[in-house]
Amino acid sequence: MKKTISSILSLVLIFSSVLVLFMYDLGKAEAAVYNVGSTRLYQDEDNPNLYYFVGMVYYDVWKNNAGQWTDEGHKPGDTVATVDGGTYQFTFASGRRVKDITVKPFDFNWALAENVFTKSRGGDLADKPQKYYQDATSRVSYNYCGVNSNDNICKETPVIGKGTNSAKKEVIVRNGVLKAIKQEVDRRAEEEKENNKVFAPNVEGWRYFFPTLFTIELEPPEGKAIVKYWTTTGQSLDGVDGFANQEVKLEKDQPYNFIHTAPGEKYTYEGHKKSTQGDPSSLSRKSGDPGQFIYNGQYPFYYVYFYYQPKGGTIIPNGPRCTQPVPGRTIDGKIMDPAVRAMIKADLRGNELFDVLKGIPTSESLYGNVFSRDYLFQNKFVQMTGTCEYTVKVNQKWKLTWKDGRTVSLPGGGTTTVYDIPREIDDERNPEYTVVRPYAYWTIGELSVYNIQDAVLQNYAFAGSEITITPSGYTP
Repeated sequence: MKKTISSILSLVLIFSSVLVLFMYDLGKAEAAVYNVGSTRLYQDEDNPNLYYFVGMVYYDVWKNNAGQWTDEGHKPGDTVATVDGGTYQFTFASGRRVKDITVKPFDFNWALAENVFTKSRGGDLADKPQKYYQDATSRVSYNYCGVNSNDNICKETPVIGKGTNSAKKEVIVRNGVLKAIKQEVDRRAEEEKENNKVFAPNVEGWRYFFPTLFTIELEPPEGKAIVKYWTTTGQSLDGVDGFANQEVKLEKDQPYNFIHTAPGEKYTYEGHKKSTQGDPSSLSRKSGDPGQFIYNGQYPFYYVYFYYQPKGGTIIPNGPRCTQPVPGRTIDGKIMDPAVRAMIKADLRGNELFDVLKGIPTSESLYGNVFSRDYLFQNKFVQMTGTCEYTVKVNQKWKLTWKDGRTVSLPGGGTTTVYDIPREIDDERNPEYTVVRPYAYWTIGELSVYNIQDAVLQNYAFAGSEITITPSGYTP
């Protein structure tokens, strides 16, 4: 008996349906990653740190021409223990940080449902109306791995990237029932209409949705206060006589009040300089303290410098004065396309007994080969630059020598001066020089390297409709 393909057209279409899924990650298997930008997120009107997104997790079932249901035999009406919805990654502006990501079933009757759906499914995803997804949503309630503490099948997936501007979470639906609220999606009809595919008479395909509401909570917008202490002549007082420079995290809508350190007996307080634009050294000093303010999140840095006049006899150690580092050159690198190639052929390898394009005898075995890049990566390196000014005192001891002159009478009359009286004296000089030196260092803005976890070849000719291939002798 053979599994045959009735026409050349069907042959091409069936083999084009062979799906190769590569999963890359550092140390664990993971489904495809769906990158979601902030423009597709709906911001909560009452809490600007909350954003919503609806992801349309779905499960497809197909029946082949022989009447067999593929993918572990699931069919309409069945309960699927775990539906892998993939990993969703949310990226915000560099100044924001993700605090948490939670998931729950999306409620189409929620007051914000239409707003969230419209925002999430805009642009190139707007080809299907809300009713398309709602009608094909599972009519039986579902939840997610780890929601039940007694769940011994799967655990709750962690949020990776907390505390950064880009975080991701894998979604696994638990106990998904393949029964639609109104009408499941006819995948065969869609493929025939949209992609002109041709199927054998008894082939069926159905899709069921498990809409998932993502709630992304961000940490409040942060800034940084940079507080420094100087003499009126520009010498740093950091670490001198109880003065200490500091950096303080600023949270939006919170009050702050920076006051000067008491000058003690050695100094008099002379005022301050402040700025939200950059180093305020070139600005004019103002008396008193800057005063209380509420941080509004509209600037990343708040600078306040306090100035003191040393009293007579006060000696201040000379340390370097360095400017704040600023971003300079960047080096970006990225190869995220695995360049996948795959094949399905008959064993024995290199001496195939039959052509799979003409039919696959059920008693024969197949093999699959998958080829791709050894690894994927993306990186961004940023050079930080600035200058440091050093005051250098030089101590040099000298021994000055010379000869004094004396008057000598000449034989023929008259006089002359002869310099032959040796003299010497010790001398010590202590000049000061100002030396400016540039500095630079590189920071890692982003570095991700992904190795091959495994590859999956899907085709109903395989037992279980798919095979999983793991690398052999693989070194990334």
